Amino acid sequence: MTDRSPRPTAGPGQGADTARRAEGPWTIVAALMAAQALGLVVTGIWSGFDGGSARSWSFAATLVVLAGCVAALAWFLWQRRTAARTPTLLWNALLVPIGFTVGDGGAPWMGWLIVGWAVVTFGAALLCRAGAQDSVEPTA
Repeated sequence: MTDRSPRPTAGPGQGADTARRAEGPWTIVAALMAAQALGLVVTGIWSGFDGGSARSWSFAATLVVLAGCVAALAWFLWQRRTAARTPTLLWNALLVPIGFTVGDGGAPWMGWLIVGWAVVTFGAALLCRAGAQDSVEPTA
């Protein structure tokens, strides 16, 4: 038995290629934010084992909590939730002065890596347009 229900046809500007182009920035930003979360976890674990003091462990715990927040943003961006766009822009705007501080603190390559990653992610997040998917699901 075959399904004989009418299938919607793609109108002008509604084809599969257009849908893929619209999803592209969301996927890129989600991947960049997921990589930031992974970097925060690795840095947190490394700093916790590096110092061994209570101070280094509290710093490590802070980084892991921040990584959880960034991972949540990555997940919501992956689902194309428009509510995740503004916190993503704010987070990456705040990373720029942090990167400069890290660079001035004795790790210039790490500082430039943070600044570059933040600028690229900020720019990609600007390409994510509202209306991809509502942040609130309608109830039936």
